[in-house]
Amino acid sequence: MKRSPIKRKTKLRRSAKSKTRGWYSKKLDTIAKTFAKERDKYKCQHSNVKVSGSNAHGSHVIPVSAGLILRWDLDNIKCLCHHSHINWWHKNPLESAEWFEKKFPDRWKYLIETKKKTIHISTVDLSEFYDLAKKCKNWKEYKDLYDEKFKIYIKEASQ
Repeated sequence: MKRSPIKRKTKLRRSAKSKTRGWYSKKLDTIAKTFAKERDKYKCQHSNVKVSGSNAHGSHVIPVSAGLILRWDLDNIKCLCHHSHINWWHKNPLESAEWFEKKFPDRWKYLIETKKKTIHISTVDLSEFYDLAKKCKNWKEYKDLYDEKFKIYIKEASQ
């Protein structure tokens, strides 16, 4: 005897997706890049041109893949116009790194030293940071928050 499938009268609801590390990372990327562009007064740091909208790129100095904790550090993000970001920064990495080192020597030194450290941030800490970061009103508040929350991890990795 063959059984017929049971038909449900109501649709099964999918449980609300829990927020993942990737979800927090993307949201924090947006917040950090927005504040970096605000800090740079929406001016391309390479060509000195005023930028807005999709022409304003928040570009990482140390790639996300190379320095995970630096991903949301304002010292690691600069405002570039589309042309400078795509046609100069990514196509001439040695020249662009030298330019950044000359223009921002203190930031460069900090980024190179921090990049060498292996640092892991828990998803819970990321969640807490996101909840606080989205309440920041300007880039200075965000920078202070980042320094308060993540410089501890950097110091611990140095020991």
